[in-house]
Amino acid sequence: MVNNSNMRITRKKSQTVVKCGDDQEAVDFETAIAETGYGLYNYLLLLSALFSALSHQSNIQLVSYLLPSAECDLQLTPFNKGLLNAAPFIGGISSAFVWGFLSDYYGRRSLLVIAYSLDGVLTLIASFSQAFWFLLMIKFFNGFIVAGPMAMQKTFLAEFHGFHHRSRVMMWTGFAVASASIFIPVIAWIIIPLPLYWELFEGMFIYNSWRMFVAVCGLPSFISAAIIYSFDETPKFLMSNGHKDEALKVLQKMYRWNTGKDSQSYPVKVLRGNELKEHESSAVGTQLKVNLSDMLKDGWNQSKVIFMNPHRPKAILVASIQFLTLYGMNTLRLWLPQLFASIEEYNHHHLTTNGSLSSASLCEIIAFTSGNNITKVQNHCSVAMLEDQVYLNAMIVGATTGVAFLLACYFVNVIRKKLLMVIGFIISGACGIAIFWSRDDVTTLSLSSVYVSLLNVCHTICIAVVVELFPTGVRNMAVSLTLMSGQLGSIVGNVTFPILLDLNCVVPFFFIGAIVLGCALLSLFVPRTKFLE
Repeated sequence: MVNNSNMRITRKKSQTVVKCGDDQEAVDFETAIAETGYGLYNYLLLLSALFSALSHQSNIQLVSYLLPSAECDLQLTPFNKGLLNAAPFIGGISSAFVWGFLSDYYGRRSLLVIAYSLDGVLTLIASFSQAFWFLLMIKFFNGFIVAGPMAMQKTFLAEFHGFHHRSRVMMWTGFAVASASIFIPVIAWIIIPLPLYWELFEGMFIYNSWRMFVAVCGLPSFISAAIIYSFDETPKFLMSNGHKDEALKVLQKMYRWNTGKDSQSYPVKVLRGNELKEHESSAVGTQLKVNLSDMLKDGWNQSKVIFMNPHRPKAILVASIQFLTLYGMNTLRLWLPQLFASIEEYNHHHLTTNGSLSSASLCEIIAFTSGNNITKVQNHCSVAMLEDQVYLNAMIVGATTGVAFLLACYFVNVIRKKLLMVIGFIISGACGIAIFWSRDDVTTLSLSSVYVSLLNVCHTICIAVVVELFPTGVRNMAVSLTLMSGQLGSIVGNVTFPILLDLNCVVPFFFIGAIVLGCALLSLFVPRTKFLE
């Protein structure tokens, strides 16, 4: 216990240092984390982010690559495809606030380990799907489980870093997503074309290559759980809940791993106490409560904090931006393999029948290839294989996104986040509209690559803004809210996209472009804080 009579407070720029009677300094989080340096511990955290991104993207993107192959096997209609693409997001919305509350109440690490482990098990079960409804149900529960890690992993990573590194680390999470977007089509390219086919019980149970692909996509979840299990709870969360001694041990461990020096030589000896304001700290528990009604009551109180001043205007703004961003991004991104497959099918048809390629708009190609992927050979359903170019196109989109994030890692600390978001939304919105006029596969690939990569960057920057705008006690709940609104946008987009295509091919491309341009307008109202610049 520190004697208050022997304590004096001094200010060093933006850092707060408390002088104690024994000449020890009680410092805030930013000062303490800066003293740990940047090294091995941080790099391993970034590695965990890579496998986490693989887990998240596998849940979202694997359906895109199995749709052409499973279309005949599961008798999928365009609306069924839209439901499968939307199912993880529907599950995510169902649990987003639950995970946000639990994470802010009990911490990040243990929940991440549990969630990733359950997600891996569910993905393995999904690989045995024999019917559309079963796969749809499992993908829903995948989304229900993975909604927690999607928000928590970003918060977990951010709370191990100080202000100087936090924005770039958030950009790294985006780069990890881009890397996953390259890795997933590579795995699909290797596994799905394999001539694997096992039939049991007179055809009642079938296991083939696309089902094996689903099983392999569950491995990143198990690896993520194992890596995160080796880490500690975030020092930021521990400090905010008054566990200063535990937080100090974590910081000392980071110091030892990063510098190679003895942990006792870590210069910080005393951490400043609880940094939360009274109305914020009431939402975060310091003891494990076993009474369910108390937990639900605390969770509701914590949720209400987000929608109270001064947080309410900020929460509504960032939630709206995320809804529109992911409506535009995931609607087109998850349908890209299907669109690329249609382009290749159209080109192949004209090469074999006319001996040359024929110029056509994307809408003409979609109309030509609609319903052609399901083939019957003597009443036996054959698996339709994607052309190699489809996988290559998907990898190019992922590589373009990776380059965009590498550039963003540099510019994020040079140009204001708000300006980066406005520029990114304007360019991507223009590309989304221009895809309608594309008349060859190269132009379509180029426009869609720029569109998806810039929206990915803007989405990640928005998450970084949320992390900085909201205090620790409600931060993960705020991130969960924005991700939940984004998932809602993804659901609406993936369900309505095939419907709009059937009504009029022009409408969906102009609509998503207009929505993204609307995001640029909303970004102008993102508030400025001392953290944002």
